[in-house]
Amino acid sequence: HLEGRDYKSPPSTYLKEVIADKRENPDDKVISRIVHAIGAITFALPFPLNSVATALRLGWLPLLLVIVATVVFEQAGVSWSYGGVQTSAEIDLSGNASASAGRGFEISPEEFTLPVIGGIGLMIAAYVLAMPMFTNMIRTINGQQPEAGYLPTFGPHEVAYLIANLILLGAVVGFALAIGAVFTPIFLAGDDAPSALVLAAALITLVLLFGFIWFVVRAMAFAPHAAVTGRASFGEAFRMTKGRFWKLFGTVILFSVVLVLIDMAIGLVQLAAGSIMSIVVAVAIALVWQLYQMIANVALTAAIYRDLTIDQSA
Repeated sequence: HLEGRDYKSPPSTYLKEVIADKRENPDDKVISRIVHAIGAITFALPFPLNSVATALRLGWLPLLLVIVATVVFEQAGVSWSYGGVQTSAEIDLSGNASASAGRGFEISPEEFTLPVIGGIGLMIAAYVLAMPMFTNMIRTINGQQPEAGYLPTFGPHEVAYLIANLILLGAVVGFALAIGAVFTPIFLAGDDAPSALVLAAALITLVLLFGFIWFVVRAMAFAPHAAVTGRASFGEAFRMTKGRFWKLFGTVILFSVVLVLIDMAIGLVQLAAGSIMSIVVAVAIALVWQLYQMIANVALTAAIYRDLTIDQSA
């Protein structure tokens, strides 16, 4: 909030008011008030509930694909845990594999490999088709006209947002591969691994971890910047977060803590009602919760990007 102004004000009006205030008071450190953990989080948490119409209008197709993929995974024995019904799949280093489910069936790798690949394909398709919905929400938060229609369509904004997300996903994969490369010599050496090697691996992992956290926080404006401008320009977005690492990091940590507490509450309710809750209801709750978290995260980054844009414009 800025001097009592409500985050729910129309974005265009909000932008004009804040920029005018900044011009009248150029010495104020507006960013310390705008990019504020409580303000951004209190905007992001109810946003999924306020955007149900948009989620249903543009997200019905990817949501349908996710439901179908969930059914495929469940039948294939991929690890799921909803309402006390558990399934699992195990593969050991020798290549032997087995899968079992709480409902009492076992399948071999030959039987579940193809369905699992199909389920992964459905998940990837759902991920891509969800980009227009998230782009629409980000642009709306930042004062742009939302797209009409009931089918996901791809224009410059949606394509740029997809590219930005793929780049960020590539960074996550690269980090995982780097960690794997660090510990591979230790795994190969087994119990004979020298303590110096283990210590070096631990130190390198800490450096990689802190570097990755720094990168993720600094790149927070990348995806919303692509959605709003239609350009996947990493440099422009990276410059927007310069000098704001700790404010953004604190916002992310506090937001994550809130989501974890909500997740624990939902888990306790499911645990208490496990004996009377059907698998369909449990899966539905899990899917709705996952969708809520995704939209809330998108809203958080979009709100932060809006605030950074206000400060930059001012």
